[in-house]
Amino acid sequence: MAHLVTHLGHLQDVLIEVKVRAENARGWGEYSQVNSAGILIQKVPEKVTGLYYHINETSNSAISLEWDMPVDWYAGGLGVAVTSFTIMVEDLTAGTSAAAYGSAPVISQELVEALTGGNNYTFYIVANNIYGPGEASDSISVVAATYPE
Repeated sequence: MAHLVTHLGHLQDVLIEVKVRAENARGWGEYSQVNSAGILIQKVPEKVTGLYYHINETSNSAISLEWDMPVDWYAGGLGVAVTSFTIMVEDLTAGTSAAAYGSAPVISQELVEALTGGNNYTFYIVANNIYGPGEASDSISVVAATYPE
């Protein structure tokens, strides 16, 4: 199955009908018949929203994140599903740049582990579908818990 990337300015999920033709060393071929089934304009997912952390599930080495699951138009169009999420983590205390924690399965919650207690972390989420990664969510900053002294 081929994917058509277009810059026609059509709205997502609008049915369009197309004709195609091929070119080779001998020139251009004839146009095909109009595709009577049409094509729906689809795209990468929208920006992930609703990112927050569960304060009661946060420890000195792990923070539980949750976000809204993009569906339908927000996932990239009717019939398009989010295939994974990439969780980006930046340790502000240690001065490390954002790095992918991993690609979560297609659920909207993840326990991010192997953190250092007392460090300030910034998280953001990117949804992926068959067309690629979408825009990153707004970030949140969380300080990993520390044990009382």
